[in-house]
Parts: sequence; structure tokens; C-alpha cells
Amino acid sequence: MTRKKILIVGDSWAESMWRISGTKTLVDDHITGMLEQHGHIVYNFGFVGRGNVESWESADKFFTENKANGYCLPDFVIWFHTDVLRDYASELVDIKKNNKPWTLTHLVTKSAERAYGKICKIIKSHKLTNLILIEGQAPTVEPEFSEYIDKPLHTVKNWRSKIVNKHDLPESQLLTDVTLFEYGENLDSIEFRTTELEKISKIREAMTNSLLFPDDAHPGRKAHEQLTQQVLDVIRKTNY
Repeated sequence: MTRKKILIVGDSWAESMWRISGTKTLVDDHITGMLEQHGHIVYNFGFVGRGNVESWESADKFFTENKANGYCLPDFVIWFHTDVLRDYASELVDIKKNNKPWTLTHLVTKSAERAYGKICKIIKSHKLTNLILIEGQAPTVEPEFSEYIDKPLHTVKNWRSKIVNKHDLPESQLLTDVTLFEYGENLDSIEFRTTELEKISKIREAMTNSLLFPDDAHPGRKAHEQLTQQVLDVIRKTNY
């Protein structure tokens, strides 16, 4: 297989070195190292706690500033999608400080519009193609995603559910900010809030009970091995 340049963006699921039980995992336990072992060049801009936009903007800045240094744009992009509320941080702070009224659906929709709009501009400015989308920490938001982002070359829907082999495992945009309902003047019904919190409980229970999530929150080596094989298959089949 011809060597490819691969960009990875996202949160801690995308980050190649994260802490588990006080020690760092090896990069070889992550898709980053596994792709490098197959001879590919990987640019990784995943980082713990990072939103979708922040990670994409870091990559954008790097490639823009280093054009003269021989850093070529990637042949493929792997996006570990995280919850879009991470891209709405300043507004969430405002809600929490000033007790403003809000609903989850409204926040998610506005955050998705803003996030995907910014990411769309980055993709187009560098003419990036061959997007491999991994629904990791959270799913994409529709119809906003499809309105801004061209259809990915390949999508792994609800990767967490595939790892734990629970195809009915729910997803949530609140997993990393579960206490949000405690702030501001939330207008969602009690039934709605209860349903969302039950989703999060099921997600956390599934990860805690799975050996494939060594720290109960991040996919381990075996999960990344399986994902790497999927990505390598996509690369092989792509005439690029």
C-alpha cells in the first residue's frame, strides 16, 4: 500500500497519548501508532477535553503556517466526533453564571450550526477530501451535519456500541457535561431530562462493564486494532 498522509482530529478518543490509572498508554496502542506501523504519516491534533472546532482549528493553523516547511496536506482525515456542546463553551458559561433560560435541543442545534459551519470553511480552504468519520464520544447532529459537511467517505456510526457489542446503546450530547441540567433556567420537561440522564447511565455502565474500555472511558488497544483494520480497508479501496 502506498504511504498516505493522515490527519486525525477530535477529543481524547483521538489523542494518541492519554493517561490511564496514572500511567500513559503507548502510542502503539492507538490507531495513530498502528497506522504509522503500516508506513503511513499521521498528523494527530486530538486532545483531551477538546471540542470538534478547537481540534480542527489547531490542524488548520499548523498546515497554514507550515506550507513552506514541506508539510503536505493529508490524503485522508479521521474525525473522532465529540459532543457539540463542547463547541458552545462560552454560551454554557453564560447560562450557568446568569441563570438564563434554555433547552437542550436549542443548545445542541445552535452549537452544531456554529461548529459545522466553521469546520466546513476549514475543509474547503484546504480542499480536504476523504473524510473518515468516527462517531466516538457523541453522534453527529442532523440535519445540520449534512447541511454543512459533504458526505464522508466512510462513517463508523456509534463506535462505542460496536465496541461493547450493544447495538441498542444510546448516545448523548451531554456525556461530558452531565450536570448541565442543574444550571440556568432549563425549560425541558422532567420526562425529557430523566430520559437523557438514563441514556448517560446506560452508556457509562456499558463502558465500565467492558474490558475494551480499560479506564471505563476510552477505547483500549483491541478496539483501536479493529478500527485500524477498518480504516486500512477504506484506504486500500480508495483510488487515490
